Amino acid sequence: LTGVCVKLIEMKTIDALSYLNAPKIAKHLNITRQAIYQWGYMVPEKSALLLAKKFPEIPHINFIEIGEKDMKE
Repeated sequence: LTGVCVKLIEMKTIDALSYLNAPKIAKHLNITRQAIYQWGYMVPEKSALLLAKKFPEIPHINFIEIGEKDMKE
């Protein structure tokens, strides 16, 4: 799959910050608060994957799970 970009997960920054404040997110991801304030509308994919694994109750779309459901049908 050369040149193909596959998105694995989407999580809105506002949803992550509604569940945990920036200092707590920073601590769990081992990054600075300033990095979180630069995220924009969506949480970067790597951070979203880590947050979803630790806190699955944060709203997100996991495209891997969607793909697995489609393959079973």
